[in-house]
Amino acid sequence: DGKPAALGHYRRAIAAYDKAGNRRARASAEFNALRVDERGITPEMWRSLASLLEDAKSLGNRSFEGAVLHLWGDKLFATGDFDGAIDKLNEAIGVLESIPPTDELGTTYTSLGRVFRLHGQNAAAVQYQLKALAIHEKLGPPVSLVQSLNAVAVSYANVPDAKRAKIYYERALALADTVSPDARNLLRANYASFLGFNGEPERGRTLLMDTLATVSPALKTWRYTELALIDRFLRREDEALEAAGQAVGSCATALTRFDCIRARQTRAMVNLDLGNDAAAVADHDAALRELEDLHAHLAADDFLKQGFEDLWAPSYSLAIELHFRRGDVREALETAERARSRALLDLLASRETRASHASPVLTTRGANPASLRSDASVESATMADLAATAAQLHSSLLLYWVADDKIYEWVVSPDGALGSASVAVRRSKLDDLVHATSAFGDDAASRGPTTRTRGEQDVPLVMKPRAVWRDLYDLLILPVAHYLPTSPGARLTIVPHGPLMNVPFAALRDAQGRYLLERYAVHSVTAGAMLEHVHAGTANPRSGSMLLVADPAPTPKIPGDPPLPRLPGADAEVKAIARLLPADRTTVLADTAATEPRVLAATGHQAVVHFATHAIVRDADPLGSFLALGRPADGSASGKLSADKIYKLTLDANLVVLSACRSGEGVATGDGIAALARAFFYAGSSSLIVSLWDIADEPTNRLLPAFYREWLKGADKARALRAAQLQLIADLRAGRVKVSTPLGDVVVPEDPAFWAAFILLGDPN
Repeated sequence: DGKPAALGHYRRAIAAYDKAGNRRARASAEFNALRVDERGITPEMWRSLASLLEDAKSLGNRSFEGAVLHLWGDKLFATGDFDGAIDKLNEAIGVLESIPPTDELGTTYTSLGRVFRLHGQNAAAVQYQLKALAIHEKLGPPVSLVQSLNAVAVSYANVPDAKRAKIYYERALALADTVSPDARNLLRANYASFLGFNGEPERGRTLLMDTLATVSPALKTWRYTELALIDRFLRREDEALEAAGQAVGSCATALTRFDCIRARQTRAMVNLDLGNDAAAVADHDAALRELEDLHAHLAADDFLKQGFEDLWAPSYSLAIELHFRRGDVREALETAERARSRALLDLLASRETRASHASPVLTTRGANPASLRSDASVESATMADLAATAAQLHSSLLLYWVADDKIYEWVVSPDGALGSASVAVRRSKLDDLVHATSAFGDDAASRGPTTRTRGEQDVPLVMKPRAVWRDLYDLLILPVAHYLPTSPGARLTIVPHGPLMNVPFAALRDAQGRYLLERYAVHSVTAGAMLEHVHAGTANPRSGSMLLVADPAPTPKIPGDPPLPRLPGADAEVKAIARLLPADRTTVLADTAATEPRVLAATGHQAVVHFATHAIVRDADPLGSFLALGRPADGSASGKLSADKIYKLTLDANLVVLSACRSGEGVATGDGIAALARAFFYAGSSSLIVSLWDIADEPTNRLLPAFYREWLKGADKARALRAAQLQLIADLRAGRVKVSTPLGDVVVPEDPAFWAAFILLGDPN
């Protein structure tokens, strides 16, 4: 009853200060009243906050101004207005950083870190919490120091880094005993949950049970959810169900909507354990409806939306399994579509309004890491949408969802028919198979003659057929093969997920030794709704202009790395492509002419942009991934066409080709693609050809000119790439492709390492 009583005292103080005309004291009392008021957000509260902010400004009290903005941000967070919360918290930080450091600055960093944590960006959250801790260790009161230590521990536990989390929890616990009973109870409950999920479930459960009698209403849902999860782990299903029921029943007073979602999902899992499938589906569907509503209110920040998507992927996996168990494969498919590439779809839709947006495309949002403004919130594809896309493309859609222990597969035919299958396989096993598709390794040079890739890796020229291509076929194609078209050269639109983003489906091989490419023309999209938001472009690729960039020099300097090698094969590749078109339709920038400023100046009006250069993919810093261009002599540019620069381009390109090593790689997030490909779609390309691994000059300089020949003759992009790859396979089988090595000329093997690296993303037409 402490906070309601305190609120009453503060209100009486406000009235007394009003009567006395003490404006400063009245403002302080009203601020404290708002801080302890847990009745929910009202219009009156917003008016009070706005009035307090004006008071702080007129009093010239920067510290109080920052505190009001911080409180405002916390209140917005509680309502689920995360974008507003971030803006207010960053405003607070801007004000508080303009004066000597205060305890309030530290607690504001803590609040901002919490927003990041609930969007799944735990590494970023840790950095904010550590900044707060550094301040509180120097000048904060003990209660703030306990708060910071706890926040750091929670964030490390979510990374996950249990070792560090335990260190900070124990520091916080040691200090909490000297602060207050409330602080001690909060820390004991948090630490109990940590133990419950990190190897000491019985001890954790005992500690957690001891805290429930004093838990505040705002935390009741959270605590009972954790208790239910620990009981579930301990196989105490009846007790878990009771705790989950308590969690759901207290949702009305939960601190955030996330707490109630977790409570419903936890009860769904327990009901599933008990065989109560109908009850599990009801709870989980209600939770997913809440998640879908939250999606519309996420921070307008691409970085945070991507984290949110990854954070909740396990919940969607559970929903998909529930629907499969009940035979509701259509609902399962629509659930998968709600879970994939939503951040990318929002970003592509946001691009349409960027010309009128007051903020720059790339923004730091105050103290936040550099990110992209993403204001839109788009709907995912329904079954009707998917059927319409299949009919429009004259293609069968082959869609996947990868969970921890299963792959779910669907086929949507052009006539709207739906087929499905699920395959039991551990995610770790699938990861190993995908990794095994690589032909590169430290021992490559010891297996006989090798050739070097553009990334300076050795790839062996003597290889045995690799079983991985058949293994992946049996997992990914065979279970739904009877739903696929039978006409030769029919189109397949692959919608991969997770590790399947890095699989060249064209190379999968059936029991008869046929590659999937030999039956189908294949291309990929990241979600069923992607093509609705890809820029169509107005430039005609068969009559418009083409920019060809080859072997730039001098290349960018990369600290700690040797200079990037020259690419003579890339130069030959571009010259062969240029010969296919009239000279007045091609711009060739090669060698010292291919500087960053000249390339950027030439990109905007091109129907096709082709880069034959180095690609450097930074998994830890996607915006810093770059294509290597030339450094101008005057030092005016770095020669790095980085993803953040690409996002700022305005292209009208029907096609962008990234003939570079690993140009289609990136961290396999829920968005499907990262780094360079994602940036080019945002910039305006309707489709891309990218590589999934390091490519060798030979036979790449054969493959891509052959693609252009087929495309310029009238084939669509998917079939043109297929024709070029089939021709290369025929040449490899006939021994017509050779490379020079110290051992003499060596025939290049038929292995997919030499022909399957390039895939088509986006619009196949």
